[in-house]
Amino acid sequence: MIKGERVSYWISKGAQPTGTVHNMLVGSKIISGKKINVLPLKKAIKKEAPAEAAPAPVAQTSEQPAEAVAEVATEATPTETSAEVAA
Repeated sequence: MIKGERVSYWISKGAQPTGTVHNMLVGSKIISGKKINVLPLKKAIKKEAPAEAAPAPVAQTSEQPAEAVAEVATEATPTETSAEVAA
């Protein structure tokens, strides 16, 4: 049960009802006005673009185990500094 006199009193003192409470008061004919849309806006679902030319995973051969492939890859990277090359 909503006490219309008390609601009117507090609104006259500056109280501002939330959107949902405002809609309840309008529905109960305690205050006049239009109802407020309090639902959030729906956003369109964005579809992710397909990955363009994604690099294919490297297939391991049965000849070399995974550890051997990793060791070869680390040995192939240059670890010398420019000072060592100049000397």
